[in-house]
Amino acid sequence: MASRGSPRHVRNCAKDGYVPPVDPIVSIIIANFNGARFLPEALASARSQTLRDIEIIVIDDASTDASREIANAVARQDSRIRVLALEAQSGPGAARNEGLAAAKGR
Repeated sequence: MASRGSPRHVRNCAKDGYVPPVDPIVSIIIANFNGARFLPEALASARSQTLRDIEIIVIDDASTDASREIANAVARQDSRIRVLALEAQSGPGAARNEGLAAAKGR
């Protein structure tokens, strides 16, 4: 059973040298748990928005599939994407809260 406590153990899994937008207008938060088959399309949709001054934050909720690898691969192609990894499964609400805490959008 997943712990519903506050997940304080978060790692930034994005590439070294990541430089997020200085002052993004919008933060797109994608909470993910074992969504490898949906993640490429979700990231493509977020990346294709007409507004370019965005950041995309993927919070991986301790997935056991290839989600984290997929998110990191896309993040290496687009510096607007950050991948945060929860060390223990905490549920979608806690994952979104971690994303909100990391968000820089106005």
